[in-house]
Amino acid sequence: MIGGAFLVLSAVLMQSGVTSSAQMPAHAELRSGSVTVPVEFYKKHIFLTLTVNGVPGMQFLLDTGASADILDMQTAQALGLKPEGVVREKDLGLGDGRVTVAAAKDVDVELDHTQIAHTLTLVDLHGLAEAYVHRIDGILGFPLLNRYAVALDFQRQMLTLTPTQDFHYKGKGDVLALADKKHSTNVRISIDTARHDQRQAIVAVDTGSDVTLMLYPNYVYKAHMDGAFLNSHTFLAYGLGGYFPVQMGLLPSMNMGSLQTTGMTIFTMPASPPLVKKKKMTCGVVGMAYLTNFSKVIFDVPHGHMILELKPEAAVAKPIGPPPLSVSRQSLLLP
Repeated sequence: MIGGAFLVLSAVLMQSGVTSSAQMPAHAELRSGSVTVPVEFYKKHIFLTLTVNGVPGMQFLLDTGASADILDMQTAQALGLKPEGVVREKDLGLGDGRVTVAAAKDVDVELDHTQIAHTLTLVDLHGLAEAYVHRIDGILGFPLLNRYAVALDFQRQMLTLTPTQDFHYKGKGDVLALADKKHSTNVRISIDTARHDQRQAIVAVDTGSDVTLMLYPNYVYKAHMDGAFLNSHTFLAYGLGGYFPVQMGLLPSMNMGSLQTTGMTIFTMPASPPLVKKKKMTCGVVGMAYLTNFSKVIFDVPHGHMILELKPEAAVAKPIGPPPLSVSRQSLLLP
């Protein structure tokens, strides 16, 4: 299991005197219509093929838990980009190691001939690529969600970007209000514990994480959920800062909107990430092992919503292996 990048890199951009990629020149925006492109789903991660400064074939991970768009240091060097304000930072991602960080501006990142990023944070992603066993030239983070409605069609393996003013949802999916409105992918969930207590929590929806649900230990302790992880073996996962220990447990059920998931494998870690402690952030993250059980997931952050569409009954394949989770409008199948 590999954790999401969990990046908070805005300060690095500010220290370097570089503006956020959310502030691209107006001419760079997709002004009308939609762009739909194929994506690669690899080990519960989403990869897009982009063009950077005219060079096609760049592999970018879609990570809604990353607060900045990122370009790999080695890729930047190969493209002749000069990093600004290089620093070695700790606590920028899950794991205990330090991360080399810089900034680059005037970078042209295109998806199907549409510029989607202009300013990127430079980070050494070599270790992450080795752990994923996949080339990673960069990461598309939350700034993309700030500019477009982003629809992930898991059945067709496609991604669609729609300018905010053109997006109007008319489907039958569950429309969830984001907990922080337009500032994050955080949603509210309720959890039924083994003690038959119901707990409330706010979690980040993170496509950079391959977990079902990761609960941070400070929340596990306060919610008296320690028993869910008793006799659990500790094993290593990988984040941007290197390896970190995690424990696996079992949750009777989780409710998100009108959707209930039962028999859910969940995760925690022995210690909360430093950023969670400092900023009192969310209680945990919902990752790709949960999201891929829907036919479509739509991030409509500018309007303060996330939309989940259940798979049609006929499209749900019989799982192989241990008994699956069950989710619906009060039960989904998780492998």
